Amino acid sequence: MKKICECGVCGKNSFESLWHLPGLPLTERFGKYDPSLKLSFDQDLYICTHCGHIQLGYQMDPTVLYTPGEYAFRTAQSQTATRGSETFLIFFKKVAGNRTFKSLLDVGGNDRYLCKRLENEIPERTVIDPVCCEDDGKILEGVRVIGRLVETLDLRKEMTPPDLVFCRHTLEHISSPRNFCRQMIEQSDSRALFIFEIPSLEGIYDSLRFETVFHQHSQYFDQERLAKLMQEVGGRLIDMWVDPTGFGGGVHYFAFEKGTQTTEKTMGISERKEIFQKKLQLFKQQSSLIRHLLEAAPEPIYGYGASLMLAMVAYHWEYDFSKMTAVLDDSPEKQDWGYQNVPVRVQCPSLESPRDNATMVVTSIENTRAISKAAQRFSPKRLITSITS
Repeated sequence: MKKICECGVCGKNSFESLWHLPGLPLTERFGKYDPSLKLSFDQDLYICTHCGHIQLGYQMDPTVLYTPGEYAFRTAQSQTATRGSETFLIFFKKVAGNRTFKSLLDVGGNDRYLCKRLENEIPERTVIDPVCCEDDGKILEGVRVIGRLVETLDLRKEMTPPDLVFCRHTLEHISSPRNFCRQMIEQSDSRALFIFEIPSLEGIYDSLRFETVFHQHSQYFDQERLAKLMQEVGGRLIDMWVDPTGFGGGVHYFAFEKGTQTTEKTMGISERKEIFQKKLQLFKQQSSLIRHLLEAAPEPIYGYGASLMLAMVAYHWEYDFSKMTAVLDDSPEKQDWGYQNVPVRVQCPSLESPRDNATMVVTSIENTRAISKAAQRFSPKRLITSITS
C-alpha cells in the first residue's frame, strides 16, 4: 500500500478524505479458497481540493492485484462484460465511421475478446495486460500478447505505433491516468483514435452503488473530470455517451484524439463534497436495512448470484455470510467454489436443489433484475434485493 502524492488528473498534492474504509477486503478473488484466510487493508477515498477529482488515497502494488492466479475477472466469462463489450464496439463504429485502421492496441484486454471480434477488420492487433504475463510475447489466435504493465513500456519499441487504442474498464485501475493518457498520445500514431470506457461517478451516485469503490479501482471520474483530464494531457474529446445500464450504475464511453481541450468549471469543491456525503448516507441507510432484514429472515437463507464483488457486499451489509446455506449460481463449473474474505460456498441449483420456502437474497447486485426473475422458480418465502436496483 502506497499513499498517493499527486492527483491522477491535475497532478497537485492537495487532498481531503471523503470516506474512511477500515479493513476493506480484497475482492474479485474467486475460486477454492480457505475462507479463514482473509486479506484486507485500510483504505480512504480522497477528493482533490484543486480540481475535485475523486480517487483512492492508498494504492496497492499492481503486481499483487493483477496476477493470473488471483485476479479472477475475464471478459468472456461474464455476461455483463460481454454485453458491455458489444456496446463498446457499437460506440466505436459510430465514432470511426468509414475510417480504416492498421494497428489496434487494447490496453487491459485480458482474454483478447475485443481484438478477436475485429480479426477481419484490423490486420495488427495487440493486447497489453499484466494478467497475461504467462503468455507474454506469444501470438494467440492472431493477437500479440504483452503481459506487462503498460506504464513500463515504450510502445514505439514494442509494436507498430497504434492508430487505434481501446481501453475498456482499465483507466480506473491506473495509478496516474494523467501520465497514462499522455503516454498513449505520445507513443501512438499522431492521428490515432482513442476509445475508452470507464465507470461513471454520476452512476454510482444515482444508483447508490458505493460497493463498487474497492482497491482495484483507483480513480472515480465524472464527465467534468474527464474533460479536465483531456485538457491536461493534450487530448480533445470527440464524443461521449453515458450508458446508465453499465457496470456499477452506469458507464462513460468516450472518444478522443490528439488536440486541444478547453473546460469550464461548473461546480465547486464544497458542493462536490456535499453531494458525495448525501448519497453515501443513503447508501449506508440502505445497507443497514438489508442487514436488519437478513438478521430477521427465516432460514434457510440463500444468496443468488456468485458475484466477484461479494466481499464488498458483505463488508457494507456488515453481514456474516457463513449464516447462508450457499450462494446459488447457474454455472455448474462454479460448484463448491468460494471466495477469499467471504465464508460461503457456491452451489449450482441444477446439481443441488435449494429448499422451497427459503429466504433468497440477490447477491449479484449488477444482475438484480434478471436474478429476481430467475429466483421465482424456487418459490422463495422472501426475496431480498437492494432498493435502488
